[in-house]
Amino acid sequence: MPYTISARAIQAPADDAPQILRAPLARDREGPEFYSFADKVAATIQEILYRLDLEGILVAIPVDTERIESHPFEMQHSIYDADELQLFDEAIVVRSAVLLQSAAARPRDERHALHESFFTPYDQGRRAPPAGNIRTTITLQAEYYDIEREQYLGALQIQAESSGGDSSRSRERAWKKLEQKLVLEFTRIYSASAGGVLDAAGSRMTLDIGSQQGVDRNMYMEIIAPDRITGEAETEGIVDGGVVALGAVLDVAEECCTLRIVRQWRDHYPGSWALYRPGSLFALQLTVTPALMVNYSNYTLHFHAGVERALEGGGGFSILRAQDSQGRDDYGFGFSGFTLWRFLNRPRLDGGVRCGFDFDIPFRKDDDGGTVSTLLFSLHVGFTGEIVLSPGTDLVLFGGYRHGFKNSHWNYSREEETLPAYWLGEAPEVNNTGFFLSVGYKWIF
Repeated sequence: MPYTISARAIQAPADDAPQILRAPLARDREGPEFYSFADKVAATIQEILYRLDLEGILVAIPVDTERIESHPFEMQHSIYDADELQLFDEAIVVRSAVLLQSAAARPRDERHALHESFFTPYDQGRRAPPAGNIRTTITLQAEYYDIEREQYLGALQIQAESSGGDSSRSRERAWKKLEQKLVLEFTRIYSASAGGVLDAAGSRMTLDIGSQQGVDRNMYMEIIAPDRITGEAETEGIVDGGVVALGAVLDVAEECCTLRIVRQWRDHYPGSWALYRPGSLFALQLTVTPALMVNYSNYTLHFHAGVERALEGGGGFSILRAQDSQGRDDYGFGFSGFTLWRFLNRPRLDGGVRCGFDFDIPFRKDDDGGTVSTLLFSLHVGFTGEIVLSPGTDLVLFGGYRHGFKNSHWNYSREEETLPAYWLGEAPEVNNTGFFLSVGYKWIF
């Protein structure tokens, strides 16, 4: 029986198999008396299955005999006959699809409530709901069937909620959540690279898929948690599931594998499952190094390769400000590279030692009024810490020591010649040696 991402228990079907099924109707071709919200949901399911390259799956809506008898001509063309059903392997039958909107409750003080009682318009003695705080709930109930065997396979129950904003905005967000949950549901059921969590202890997990399903060492797997219910019966709410962590495969057997959680931004719990994440991880990091202990600061954009591995490297471009020996601020740009060795790799926190180099090119005016530049080369080493904030964002703290090879050779270019700068006295010297502390954000993709 397929799993469901719903937080509620799977319910048994009312009948062994649906008797009469119809295709989803097109809104622009059918009148409002025939088109329903279930048609919109079923059409969306068809589109998602198509995007996932899942063939041989029928999406249908059950039809009661009374409606066929009252509208025989209008309904006949949308009903699947026995020959059409045999063209498919499975059927997803949309039993119920409901969209409800209401005013979301929010606390108000007495003064605001009094103001609203005088100036908020009434409709038949009832105060109109606040236009900017609408709650939308979409509930979907569907069933899986094996068409050839006429066998019930399982249930799909999804609830998508969104609160806040006006009616249209709230409805759009709830609909987007529904689509995301459907993608996860069908990927897990029909993808060979999706597996359930057999056991979890600390940052280690065991999955029920292995080399027979194409799993290999060092592959990345996304950990996906199901929806869950919170609160009491009268005030219960649905906490949305979704991707909560990222793991790297350590050991692989034929029918199982072990992975280590390398990134986690939400808790996982019983019923979670894993899905293969193709490709490698890369990242962009924007870092600010203020002039705290040395008269040198920069803004750096780095590209990272080998993200979440024991060894990570990268390089980037920076805009800098360095104060020379004459007390003037010289501005310029630079290039840098680094290597990071992780000695601490926890689901929510990483720590490591980082070393690298910087090629900086500061500019200033010489005593003749010309624009001149010099090359400042430096090496740095220090400790770095990365705190997971969200699925694709880390807060990065880096502190260490930089040794600069001070330079007082300034030059400028004229046509194809490189000429020395003109100084009335000694040439100013640029040096960025000293301790530093930087903070940055890393975007992982």
